[in-house]
Amino acid sequence: MNVDVLDCDYYRFQELDAGAVNAYETEYMSQYSWADFLYNGF
Repeated sequence: MNVDVLDCDYYRFQELDAGAVNAYETEYMSQYSWADFLYNGF
C-alpha cells in the first residue's frame, strides 16, 4: 500500500499537522486498551 497517496488523519497527526492535532481535543481512542501504543512519543 502506498501510504503517500492516502489522506489519513492518524498519519497527519503523527506529522504534527495542526489541523489533525486540533481535531482531537479529548483523549483519542482511550476506550481501547490496544490503542495505548498510539501515545508512545506524544
